[in-house]
Amino acid sequence: MKYIDIGGKISASAVALGCMRLNALDEKGTDKIIDCAIERGINFFDHADIYGQGACESRFAQAVRMSPSVRER
Repeated sequence: MKYIDIGGKISASAVALGCMRLNALDEKGTDKIIDCAIERGINFFDHADIYGQGACESRFAQAVRMSPSVRER
């Protein structure tokens, strides 16, 4: 995975995963897509509070379980 340096402290993957339709997936599907992206080095996820009226962000948080180790990566 290619990464882009952002200000010297943070590197973002050159590929982002858009999270606009996460609320259309069941929990298992959301887990699978997020886990797959992380395993392949994606650490840049596109979010907006209007995606599913906030439901997409909630699905994402459940998928990564908001653990500090995942969040740090």
